[in-house]
Amino acid sequence: MPGAGPDAYVERRTDGYVEPELVVVLGSSHLSERSAEHADAVVRALEPQSVVVEVCRSRAALLDDESDAGDLSISGRDGAVGTAAMAVARSLRLGGSAAMLMRVAMASSADALAEGAGQRAGGEFRAAARAAEAVGAEVVLGDRPLEITLQRAFAAL
Repeated sequence: MPGAGPDAYVERRTDGYVEPELVVVLGSSHLSERSAEHADAVVRALEPQSVVVEVCRSRAALLDDESDAGDLSISGRDGAVGTAAMAVARSLRLGGSAAMLMRVAMASSADALAEGAGQRAGGEFRAAARAAEAVGAEVVLGDRPLEITLQRAFAAL
């Protein structure tokens, strides 16, 4: 409800932003065709202004229907080599070589799991992005950089 909150709250934003009245969170499985169908159906039914997908900028290629990519595969499609090169450079810059190695290992494991399940990982992300485009909603990348997560995981070891 707009304006709801503690009585002492004072709005500090001056850019015209208004908090959303409704936020819907959809849980999903990265290796489920059914999750992809649900993501598509929810976005098309609700016709939201924005759709947040749990993907960071360096993994945004997962949203591309044409991409064969897991996180780091490099294909001959236009722009894919450049996108992969940028992801590698970003991984090294943000997380260093240890995070880069963990990212490659995780991508390989995810690809193997997806192949074993006969699926492509991230189908629910692609479905949500396609449906968002169909209803005129903005797609918002809503995850912190994977490299930071991997750097923290590596440091915890």
